[in-house]
Amino acid sequence: IHSEKEESINVYPNPFSDVTRIELPNQRHTLRIYDVAGKKVREEQISGTTLVERGQLKKGIYFLEISSENKTYKSKLIIQ
Repeated sequence: IHSEKEESINVYPNPFSDVTRIELPNQRHTLRIYDVAGKKVREEQISGTTLVERGQLKKGIYFLEISSENKTYKSKLIIQ
């Protein structure tokens, strides 16, 4: 019997001010960040543990989407 291990994705700290850490399985994922209007403000390929810097993003609420071949994780991302 084959049982698929549930992927675990951790995003912390959230809210954050400068850098947040994303921990996920080592396979390649696509990270997308959208503003509240639904406009994509960042997209990159990530795997393993990744540090996401605030960069040019202003304080506020964003939507984080991390997708692999067959799964998508969505969460709010708050920059303070």
